[in-house]
Amino acid sequence: MTKKRERERGEQSVTEFGHTKLYSFAIFNTTHWSLEGTLQSRLYQTAWRLQEEEEEEEEEEEERQEGREKKLQKHM
Repeated sequence: MTKKRERERGEQSVTEFGHTKLYSFAIFNTTHWSLEGTLQSRLYQTAWRLQEEEEEEEEEEEERQEGREKKLQKHM
């Protein structure tokens, strides 16, 4: 079901069957979609940040390795 249909179904339930449980369900359903989008975007942001940190660590390790190689060449 699409989001619009679910929202309409929730609103229809409120008018037909009263106010308490079904209205709460409609609010919960809307909140669920909102939270799902928020969590998904945070997941992508976290994955992106972790990937950037990993790349930075690799670059630092390469720089350290190059520094070690230069020191060895000086001593030879």
